Amino acid sequence: MPYQGEWQAGLRRVFQEHYLFDLEGKTFDETLYQRPDLQWIRKTYAMHLIMAWDRDFYDPTTQKYTYEDFLKKTKPLYGGDEVVGIWPNWPMLGLDQRNQWDMYRALPGGLGRLKQLAELGRKKYATKFFISYNPWDESTRWVDHHTGMSEMIEAITADGVVLDTEGKSSPERQAAADKVRPGVIMYSEGMAVPKDMEGIVSGRVHNALYYPPLLNLNKFIRPDFAIFRVAELYLEPIRREYALSMFNGYGTEVNQFRPGHPNWVEEDYRFWGRTLRVLRENSSVFTQKQFLPLLATQRDSMYVNEWPGTNKTLFTLFSLQPAGYRGPLFETPVQAAHHVVDLESYRTQTC
Repeated sequence: MPYQGEWQAGLRRVFQEHYLFDLEGKTFDETLYQRPDLQWIRKTYAMHLIMAWDRDFYDPTTQKYTYEDFLKKTKPLYGGDEVVGIWPNWPMLGLDQRNQWDMYRALPGGLGRLKQLAELGRKKYATKFFISYNPWDESTRWVDHHTGMSEMIEAITADGVVLDTEGKSSPERQAAADKVRPGVIMYSEGMAVPKDMEGIVSGRVHNALYYPPLLNLNKFIRPDFAIFRVAELYLEPIRREYALSMFNGYGTEVNQFRPGHPNWVEEDYRFWGRTLRVLRENSSVFTQKQFLPLLATQRDSMYVNEWPGTNKTLFTLFSLQPAGYRGPLFETPVQAAHHVVDLESYRTQTC
């Protein structure tokens, strides 16, 4: 049926009400989204994925783990990570008969030491610990994949699993985690299409999409689906990714798989911390369905999202104007008695 009206309301009908007509006549299964133990991820905004041999995790010279040093160093820069994921398998997986789970066992100190690190991160720095899963691991020492995943989650007390090469999960994978402990998150490398979103509660915007669309439609479909935009330290200064993540109300995954720690890292981390403060302190408005994307603006290359809440309305701005802009930008329903706060600079004024 043809639609007439505001274009955002049309998007809401197609994406939020009908899930792009991708569910083949059935209703969206809300089971995972209604589970209290899995809801912590939707208020999570800072993640690092690190190779197990990265010096931010282990120093081969001193033969000591540096994981706590990394957590301690990043805390004052941007408030630290809610999640750190460790990757010990690719690209070595397949060079011998060790499977992906054997790669964890082969790390210094074994699984017991990894468990200590996971517990330390949670208790002292409020940082969860993720492991990775490689579904393509078929030619090494065979262990049933779900059995191996369950054993590793239990041994390390992992809080989540990064699903390599996958854009979805499965009931069997979630069950493999649930049988061990509640609250374990499946986190897909690719972004789930609408019909797959009911089976997983988090995923990433891959940086293969180098210049991503300003409006993230997965966030529009399910604002309570946890999204992380991938950014790689070695590549270039990545403030654009941090800013775009805040604009869309989701998190950032800083990926350290490729080597390189440029000298601008700490400066960018401090910028990231400014965006994270806005996200963390206002998570309630970033997870509800009433947000209004891409308001009409008075200036090209300047974009505005509106996030209505119970007691406040938040506006996020993304500007491609390097010289800045001063003047009227967009219309708001703000009344005379409302208090306007610039969250970035703490400037306040009464309208």
